Amino acid sequence: MKKRRLILLAIVVGSSAVILVVPWRSRREPVYQGKTVTAWASDLNGPDPQARSNAGVALHAMGTAAVPFLVQSLNRRDPIFKQPFLSLAPKLPLWFRRLVVQTLKPFAAINDRLDKEPALVNSDPYGAGWMIKVKPTNPSEMDALMKSDAYTKHIGQ
Repeated sequence: MKKRRLILLAIVVGSSAVILVVPWRSRREPVYQGKTVTAWASDLNGPDPQARSNAGVALHAMGTAAVPFLVQSLNRRDPIFKQPFLSLAPKLPLWFRRLVVQTLKPFAAINDRLDKEPALVNSDPYGAGWMIKVKPTNPSEMDALMKSDAYTKHIGQ
């Protein structure tokens, strides 16, 4: 009986040590201007040239500390169902694509009017040309976002 308790105690202590040491030993991703290496790397593939440029500057500023995380990001595979869905998506009914997108993404709404009038995105982006409404996972983070006039002043326009 005493031997069992000793073995159990050794298992508990060993497990606790592993639980404490593993997170301590794992390296955290470098952060630049509040975004991680992985976030900046995903911006490199985005459609916005300004975001791509900013991502390049950020990754350069992070220097060699970012390299292991970039390599890890490049080696990461897409989910198994992503490629078949992307190739099949244009053939699926619109209602089904929207259902999948709303299930997988944190969108509160998608603007159906853009299917018939895509030019609204350019002519009235802040009015009828909106694309999606995003559901924040943490609404308190909204307070830290810049207002429109502050952002315009920040970018110098």
